[in-house]
Parts: sequence; structure tokens; C-alpha cells
Amino acid sequence: MSQVTLRTYLGVGYALILSSIDESCSASSCPTDTSTGGALAIWPGAALIWSTNGLSLGADVRYVAVLGSSYQNAPAAFATAGLRF
Repeated sequence: MSQVTLRTYLGVGYALILSSIDESCSASSCPTDTSTGGALAIWPGAALIWSTNGLSLGADVRYVAVLGSSYQNAPAAFATAGLRF
């Protein structure tokens, strides 16, 4: 017998942000400007899972939003699979 499950969720956590920018390189060296930081992040999402006879297949989609930043946000999609025995 097949079963379809839709699971919604909301994740909360800390986003570590690391960025580096290569400046113009000379013949002997290539200096890099690096910065680090962090912010609170939330990621609302949903998982759709289809299960039958010990096999499950699904998809998981979410949107990661780093609070206080407009360019760090991103959608994400994942495929899932599993066996029950």
C-alpha cells in the first residue's frame, strides 16, 4: 500500500559567512581581502515523501534566509530515498 506524506518545517540556526576577494595580482604575490561574520538564519521548507513496501522516495525544498542580508539568501532542493527492512 502506498502512502504520500507532506511535511512542513521551519529551521532556525546560525549562518557563518566567509567571503574573500582577490585584488589585482602582481608578479610575486596575490593579496586577498577576507572577511568573516555570522547572522541568524531561518529556512522554511517542505518535504514530500512517497512510501510503498519498504521503499521511500521524496523531495525536500527550502528557502534559506540570512536575516540582515539580501545577497546571502538562497533556495535549495534535495532528493531523498530510503529502504526499510
